[in-house]
Amino acid sequence: MLANGLSLLLALAGAPAPVTAGDDIEAMTEADLGRDYIGYALFDPGLVSIKQLDPARNYSRYLVYRMARDVLESYDACLQVDADNRATIEAAYQQVVSTQQRYVSATQWRDLQLALRAGRMQLPERAQWQCGAFVDNAPYFDAALDDALLGAAELARDRAGEGDLRNDALRPVLGIQMSGPAVVEAEPDDGPARRAGVRMGDEVLAVDGTRVKTVFGIGQALKSRNPGDRVEVRLRRVEWDGMKPQSRELTVTVELESRAALMGRAKPR
Repeated sequence: MLANGLSLLLALAGAPAPVTAGDDIEAMTEADLGRDYIGYALFDPGLVSIKQLDPARNYSRYLVYRMARDVLESYDACLQVDADNRATIEAAYQQVVSTQQRYVSATQWRDLQLALRAGRMQLPERAQWQCGAFVDNAPYFDAALDDALLGAAELARDRAGEGDLRNDALRPVLGIQMSGPAVVEAEPDDGPARRAGVRMGDEVLAVDGTRVKTVFGIGQALKSRNPGDRVEVRLRRVEWDGMKPQSRELTVTVELESRAALMGRAKPR
């Protein structure tokens, strides 16, 4: 599903390891790639990106391929799993092919589908709830890829040493607990973020006008800032109206603090 594609761990875990600097990059054949990459040639005609996979350079092609393939695998499987909703599933897929072409052209959608169907031994497994998610996510393929590629770029910049190079204790932070994705994992302790109204479960969308997707991106957006500065933080918050979730965006102003201050406040007294 598209939601799965947004995790930075999605393809990093299943992707080939990058070659080391100085290795010769030679063209590959589809046979060299193996069955896990049926149709990858449509996204990397020279068949070299997989061999030199690097989040800073070649990861984007791989990610577009994996997410497009997931759409097609879900489509074919759901036609069988959720036969009562075949018309809805078909309409969702046609919407993807006809409207979501910023990264995958209509020709690529068609040719990748043909390649998968020709090379597949059996349909992948999908549950009915996954088929419902496929239909719901169909209008947002390009937007989901935007987010996934932004997250990959932020991770690449961090690995390339383009993050904040100040001593860790002196770096400015928002004062919220996150791991990889820019989602607040716990209620903020008493401090600037809590006073600004940030809550557990909020997703940080932008910091000081810079769109972010990961904690790495937040750190990069704060490189030119210092503890004590005030920044605008745009959040997405999901609240429940009875049994139905409602999503809304809001902007709060947070006074930055040093990581040392944050850690000191967190120590048991």
